[in-house]
Amino acid sequence: MKRLVILMVITTLMLTSCFGGRDEDVHDNTLGDDNGDGMIEDGTDDGVRDDNNMLSDVTDGAETLLNDIGNGMDNLMNGSETNDRNDMMNNGTETGDGTNEPNFTTVDKVRSADDAVNFIGANVYSMCRDVIPIMTETKILSKDELKSLTYNTGIASTEGIHDIILSESSLESFSYSLLMLRTDGTNTDTLQSEVGSSINPETWLGVVAEKVASIKLDNDIVLVMGGAEQVDTIMNSVVMAADGVYDSIGEVISVLG
Repeated sequence: MKRLVILMVITTLMLTSCFGGRDEDVHDNTLGDDNGDGMIEDGTDDGVRDDNNMLSDVTDGAETLLNDIGNGMDNLMNGSETNDRNDMMNNGTETGDGTNEPNFTTVDKVRSADDAVNFIGANVYSMCRDVIPIMTETKILSKDELKSLTYNTGIASTEGIHDIILSESSLESFSYSLLMLRTDGTNTDTLQSEVGSSINPETWLGVVAEKVASIKLDNDIVLVMGGAEQVDTIMNSVVMAADGVYDSIGEVISVLG
């Protein structure tokens, strides 16, 4: 019923635009053009404007427009119109909670950088969705770009490090990041101390992390920065998620806050 009413309104408006202020018999520069489109299609045109044809064209056009609008609204309501922003979240389609969880897979061991990404996105974030920023990007950092690496992690050398994973808010106005280092075990304690003392809690735009804390999981290091309660909640989730995935779970060390 609503579609019919809208169709009638659109048709009325289009008819008003087409016929307003015009006589039905037109004998000016539309000579030989029955449908008013400015073209003479065949020899049957007699120089008289055929408003019946125009009415049919207008009605068909209005109905097509209405269908397009309806389809667009259906797509919007059903979520089929997607906005590919990134890789705003590096692993695919972003969900409403910002964790991009459908493309993360729960892992039982962390043996690679991809496992680490999934550990963060599925094992950890599934337990603390409410405190994760709506738009969060989780990515593997290149060890070849040392300047960028130092800026994001505070680390001046990648010696003893296998992989570096950073999960942070895509908006610079939110102070949140989770850093995970996969190490070879030769200097894990030193790296944990170094990253804790060197990482910049003011890396965002106009905001500062209230708390910085880290934990050692076997030879891996997880460091979280953000609001005080946020960091506590995420760290608790890290500890719970690590149970059964890692053999050794260290103590949470608070560096700031």
